[in-house]
Amino acid sequence: MILYKYRADSEFTRKIFIDCKVWLSSPLQLNDPFECSIQKIVAESVNKNVKKDKENQISGFIMAYTMTPANGEMYGLPKNKIKDILDKIGQERKFGKKYKVYKDFIDSTTGNAPSNPMTKYENIKDQINNIGIFSLSERIDSGLMWGHYADGARGIAIGFSVDPNTMLSNENHCLKVMYSNDDNVLNERLETSLLLGLENDSFKFYQKISWNDPFFKSVISSKAEDWRYECEWRYVEETSGLYELPAPIKEIVFGSKCPDEIRKEYIKLVKEHIGEHVEFYEMKTEGKQFVKVRFQ
Repeated sequence: MILYKYRADSEFTRKIFIDCKVWLSSPLQLNDPFECSIQKIVAESVNKNVKKDKENQISGFIMAYTMTPANGEMYGLPKNKIKDILDKIGQERKFGKKYKVYKDFIDSTTGNAPSNPMTKYENIKDQINNIGIFSLSERIDSGLMWGHYADGARGIAIGFSVDPNTMLSNENHCLKVMYSNDDNVLNERLETSLLLGLENDSFKFYQKISWNDPFFKSVISSKAEDWRYECEWRYVEETSGLYELPAPIKEIVFGSKCPDEIRKEYIKLVKEHIGEHVEFYEMKTEGKQFVKVRFQ
């Protein structure tokens, strides 16, 4: 399979060939204002999963109580005092109030409130905003994309070959975009890792969403239905910036309006920096369609 990157002629486009590197943009620089947004995590889905985490905290508290000997202590208190806290939790009808009893007790006895499960959902926003995305397309015959991304067909399209053992053949780094107007509803729990980081000269544990988490992947590879014509794939990395070519360049396709001097320049650049194996094509208009033909 060939995946295409539409480009206008520019210094930055030429540097792709000279440096053999591509720039991965942050989601904030992408064209769909709704994509890669934390808004796609609908509130009820987050609240459901946060509640699960809080229920697990209380369950762990109860488990610790049942495993404590009758004459033992928890949090420096005799077991019967802990029983009083459990009774208070049981007397509350609403879960929010149950959790407040538990939280206030932990805070008052340890000086630290229980870890906030919402933290992992706040972190996902930072992770999404920091990732790098390089957009590609299965299509080479889209007049709209030639118009939008290749200077009105005066630019080029770079064809990357999805060869084995390249970043474009790696399912964790090359994601097929899914098109939907529905929010990404979080039905399953996010896969997270507990990491230790340095903050304000002190060490702090924090949650990080797994790069392989299915929901995380769906958020960074979703667009609205209006963009379906693009047939997009995304090469992604954890941070934006310059990266080595994600796969070999196999084709250069000149837009139907690409000037002759621009074509000659790119042929020279490719032969000098990429190699003689690259094939050159051009787009021709046949009626209302774009057709890719060999460049002579």
